[in-house]
Amino acid sequence: MVKQNAEENQQYQEMQKIFCRSSILYFCNVFCWTYDPRLNNPHIPFVTFPFQDDVLTWALWLVKAHETGLAEKSRDMGFTWMMEVVAAYMTVFFDGMVDYQMSLREDDVDNKTEDSLLGKFRYLMNNLPGWMQGGWVQGRNGVDNKMMIKIPDTGSVVRGQLTMGTGGRSGRASRVFNDEFAFVEDAHRVLKAISALAPSGIYGSSANGMGNAFYTMSQQENVHKKTLHHSIHPLKNPEWAIKERAKITYTDESWAQEHEISYASSTMGRVFHEFKSAV
Repeated sequence: MVKQNAEENQQYQEMQKIFCRSSILYFCNVFCWTYDPRLNNPHIPFVTFPFQDDVLTWALWLVKAHETGLAEKSRDMGFTWMMEVVAAYMTVFFDGMVDYQMSLREDDVDNKTEDSLLGKFRYLMNNLPGWMQGGWVQGRNGVDNKMMIKIPDTGSVVRGQLTMGTGGRSGRASRVFNDEFAFVEDAHRVLKAISALAPSGIYGSSANGMGNAFYTMSQQENVHKKTLHHSIHPLKNPEWAIKERAKITYTDESWAQEHEISYASSTMGRVFHEFKSAV
């Protein structure tokens, strides 16, 4: 209905932009889509669950308050997609924002598909109506390059960066998002390198043992932390957990790592690294 009402009606379009700018939850629930190739229809309207409402508004509070947060999570909670919704909200509706997105490998950051961080961002942008894309055109030189996406109307930018000891040292950003930070081997050097990069940061990851910077950060009393355990997901009841755990691809260690947020029981290093999560 909103899409139909907005066609050829610039005043209505501007009104929708005002609604979106005033509420990230309105923006997400009315205009955003997500993608899951495991489903018969992989293109899904991003209608949020209550725990996702909490994460989205918390993530924006971190940016506004110039704070850093940590999200320890089970697999398939939609956290990375939520961080891309935040990136789209910031860059489409606000001028001069710079969002750094960091992960372990270049393919994880930007391989031009929905497997990567910037690929997810492009998917969200492509599913917005043209009048809400801020002049962005996929593939246009200077607007959509590998590891860098710019929204011309706002001058805001999303940049991809590899998570390394010197990653982000020379840049400046509004927010930095570090994906799967528990798996970064030189995480303490990364934290030092990006300490002055942005006033706000989010470190998200599943558990990967206790010998890493992510675990250390998660145990600090003053950390702004969200715990996204599968039990808070409305579609993942105890019966789901029993059925999922019975799959032969899981060991006790990989189940603890990917679903239980158990630092003591999870293994060091990736488990079944050849399999890539679809979300």
